[in-house]
Amino acid sequence: WRKLNRIYADSEFARDEIHLNYWIPKDKIDKIYLGSDQLWSIRPREIKLPIDDKFIVVMGRWQMYKNVHNILKAYIQSRNELLLEHTLILVGDSNKLGKEIVAEQVIKMPTNKILKFDYLSDSELKYIYSKATLVIHPSVNEGFGLPAFEAFGEGAKLLIHKGTPADQELFREKGVFVANLLNLSEIEKSIIEGIQFKKELVNIE
Repeated sequence: WRKLNRIYADSEFARDEIHLNYWIPKDKIDKIYLGSDQLWSIRPREIKLPIDDKFIVVMGRWQMYKNVHNILKAYIQSRNELLLEHTLILVGDSNKLGKEIVAEQVIKMPTNKILKFDYLSDSELKYIYSKATLVIHPSVNEGFGLPAFEAFGEGAKLLIHKGTPADQELFREKGVFVANLLNLSEIEKSIIEGIQFKKELVNIE
């Protein structure tokens, strides 16, 4: 690293990880955020969903640290009618190392309460963000966490893991909920809180 002019990280979280794992002094690492506005100028493309309007989007590949499996566990063990009337839509590649941890929970889900998409285009993501009751970005270890910022930029209510870059930047915003998404009771409580929150439209002049 001493031969490099500068080193860039895309969040404070990533900066800390580079410092910790490569022993690079923090004053040698600049922080530059990634952009998350690529959906703003795109027209949404409607997706024909075989469900009603009550659905929660869970963003993440089927890997351990993406933490999709714990969202499913919390849903499966819940007895809350408000939560259980929502369908879960999983968006993220299922063909990944460690996919079994998610697949085990998918099997336990009522088949009429779960949909899976390995991939959605930008215009389809824009549509699904705008229609979701809540978007969950459950990842516990992110350098940046683009989907969380994308969903927020599209006006979605958002649930994110405590301590991630999205938490550091968005936790004060209305409609953003932060919790320990490794704790099933916190997951359930936060999802219900997100469902019940009434987001206000804001006119910017």
